[in-house]
Amino acid sequence: MSIPIPQHIANLLVSYGSNLEYSNLEKVIFDLLQDKTRIFTTAEEIWDYIEKYKIDIAGELFEKTNNSITDCCPVNFEIEEDAGDYYIKFSPLLETELLRQLHRSGAIHFEAFCSHILNKLGGITNVCGGTDDGGVDFFATDLSIGGLPELSTLGSRIVIIGQAKCYKNGNQVKLNELRHFVGSAIKKVDELRRKENDKLGILHPIVLAFWTTSDFNQEAKKYAKDMGIWYLNGMALCKLARDLDIDSTSILA
Repeated sequence: MSIPIPQHIANLLVSYGSNLEYSNLEKVIFDLLQDKTRIFTTAEEIWDYIEKYKIDIAGELFEKTNNSITDCCPVNFEIEEDAGDYYIKFSPLLETELLRQLHRSGAIHFEAFCSHILNKLGGITNVCGGTDDGGVDFFATDLSIGGLPELSTLGSRIVIIGQAKCYKNGNQVKLNELRHFVGSAIKKVDELRRKENDKLGILHPIVLAFWTTSDFNQEAKKYAKDMGIWYLNGMALCKLARDLDIDSTSILA
């Protein structure tokens, strides 16, 4: 039996937590594990796990609140510590329900969803996902740098090369996936320069985007920050979609 890591449980709490008043974190975790997982066979096993990992799970939750601005990720909970115990409550967010839809939609719909976001931002998007996508799921051209007039020149138009990972909460994006994506994106840029040189010059501004319905483990997140990758986890991506007033009904149907 594979024991879930604390980050996995913290992400499950973000996705499924529903108590609107402060409740003891241990009890909330117990209810979650009993209702949403098949990992443990007895209540005693669940309590043993909670006793061992509750501090680490609380640490992951505190880190989410501390990093919410840099990760562009809204938080739908508040957590407090009191005399060695932790208490948590949740607030209903539209992003949470949209994230649940994304988890149910599958990879093809998720790629279309990412493409629609870039279209909404003003880009011309191409979806190239599939078993032979070479590590790149979508790319977009002609995105204007914010604030520039309509008649901006080619060199001020952004090209985005993207990867879309429709993962469940327990499957975090790992460091080697980001490294592989960077190599694939470099190859894709070279291909686009040869095929569409009217849209992609040598000094053209390029952004690499890695978007997922899940989250990034700590190594992957650090790498994304160090490399300057536009990384968005599930909640952050849903916030972007809500900010753009995107109607996901037809996309995820």
